[in-house]
Amino acid sequence: MPNSDIEAHCGPTNLRLRCHLPLIVPSDCGIVVAGEAREWKEGELMVFDDAYEHYVFHKGTSERLILLFDIWHPDVEEGERAGIVDMFVAAKQQGWLK
Repeated sequence: MPNSDIEAHCGPTNLRLRCHLPLIVPSDCGIVVAGEAREWKEGELMVFDDAYEHYVFHKGTSERLILLFDIWHPDVEEGERAGIVDMFVAAKQQGWLK
């Protein structure tokens, strides 16, 4: 929403990369990742490691719309991915995760 921010935060691991696909980008909004500020450009994909501290600012007057999705970090190999997925399934079954 206009005139809003998302406070600085980090992802819990570096197993994934976060993708932002800007669909509607008003002026005076952007993201800062690891101290580096960037402005979104409509239709231009931005990919970053969300294990680094990042925050979003929106000082504009109209709504912004960003499609967010995650992909595996390219350094995580296929066999490791399967083990990680199994670990999270087991944690959910144990009630450790919601």
